[in-house]
Amino acid sequence: MQVSFNQRQIKKKADALEPQLRLVMHGVPIELVDHATADQLAVMQEIVNRDIEEQFKINSTATNNGIATAFGAKK
Repeated sequence: MQVSFNQRQIKKKADALEPQLRLVMHGVPIELVDHATADQLAVMQEIVNRDIEEQFKINSTATNNGIATAFGAKK
């Protein structure tokens, strides 16, 4: 595979594509992303960000509870 872009061009292309790709990676259908306006993409990204934050909180709580149980602080 031969790359014809320089590093600056690659970064610029990645920056332009990142919001749509992240939405698809988080399960938003590509058809919805392809036809969305910039405002709609921003709203979808906000929802995904909230979900990521919520999942982090849930995982942190579960981990903390597991550690507490392992060390006898909880039964």
